[in-house]
Amino acid sequence: MHLRPLYVLVAVLLYLPAPGMAQRSAPRFVTYSPMPALDPRHSAPAFRDGPRYSPTHWKEGLAAGALIGGLFGAYLSHGLCRDFEGRYADCFAAALGGAVVLAVPTGLIGALIGGAFPKRPPQSAAAGSGPSEQPSGALRSP
Repeated sequence: MHLRPLYVLVAVLLYLPAPGMAQRSAPRFVTYSPMPALDPRHSAPAFRDGPRYSPTHWKEGLAAGALIGGLFGAYLSHGLCRDFEGRYADCFAAALGGAVVLAVPTGLIGALIGGAFPKRPPQSAAAGSGPSEQPSGALRSP
């Protein structure tokens, strides 16, 4: 009866891997990049240089919105100042402040609106934008 623990020990050692198996090198697997899109060598040519944006009219929209908003803000604040302070009050500072206060948000809104409209590419002279030569039968001045 004293042999029963020995049988259990032999059975356990047969089912468990040998201690030397843990010291061997792992099998070599084929490695791959989980995100090849982040590797610049495999990216599309258009994205290698960074994003390219088509030109828009955002600067024109910014200028127009800021001009209209600034003029309206100056007119409104100058009128309110004259109503509350009296006819002969100096309202330049109020008009300037009102112009700045309304020029900033209306300029940003104008830039957003102008950015929605792409610019057309310029037409070249060779593309037929107009006659480059006089007709053969035309009179030429000396």
